Amino acid sequence: ALQARLADGGTLDFEQDLAGLWAKPNLPDVCDPVLAAAHDQGLLTAARLWTRIDRAADAGQAGTIANLAGWLPAAERAMLMMYRPMASWPWLRRLSRRVANTACRDSAFASALCANTASPLA
Repeated sequence: ALQARLADGGTLDFEQDLAGLWAKPNLPDVCDPVLAAAHDQGLLTAARLWTRIDRAADAGQAGTIANLAGWLPAAERAMLMMYRPMASWPWLRRLSRRVANTACRDSAFASALCANTASPLA
């Protein structure tokens, strides 16, 4: 139904159309065009992306994390690259999530920290 609406030139409403899907740690590939449209329409904010990344990390869904990384701003994507290896250690994941969320909101700090960080997803 969402893909048909998009094909007819319609737009999406995050709360009405996507919130339920977004809460799941992993989605089938058939959802990719809808998510891409949501991104293009500006519905997938950095805060929403990080929430989904956290859920995916909790569920061990590395592929979901990698797919979402491309939609993050460059500094936040670099922070994610430091965050991903920690996803298998729950206590370290919680700590790294707090550090990443704080650092990525302070663009001067994130820019300085991430300036020399190579990202394989960039």
